[in-house]
Amino acid sequence: MILLRKNGFTMVELVMTIVVSTIIAIPLALMVREHVISLNDIQDDSMAIELARYDVERLKNTAYASLSIGTTTLSNYQSYPYDVRRTITYRLGTSGSAESMKKIQVDVRKAGSSTNVYSLFDYVAKNITIVNP
Repeated sequence: MILLRKNGFTMVELVMTIVVSTIIAIPLALMVREHVISLNDIQDDSMAIELARYDVERLKNTAYASLSIGTTTLSNYQSYPYDVRRTITYRLGTSGSAESMKKIQVDVRKAGSSTNVYSLFDYVAKNITIVNP
């Protein structure tokens, strides 16, 4: 009786290995690509949030009378590639009122874009006491 020894792989086995590897590798590569894109988006969002918080806090620490009503746009805010648009309006009272409240709204956009990445607002009051029930 003669025994035949099989060395190596057949062509069919090699082709099947390549096909199965490809079926697994393509979705995996697409998942990695989407993950990298989402990490970049998260980084952009985080920077926009921090810039908005910084600007609102800075404005809240400004004297009430110095907060001019209107809209101001600052390009490349704090040397980052973002534009910040500040809008300050009266929510209660006027400039002549003894009691008044101003709304500070900060919109952050990527430089040159018209779409807000993040918006944040807060209120600053003059001679108003808020009482909790």
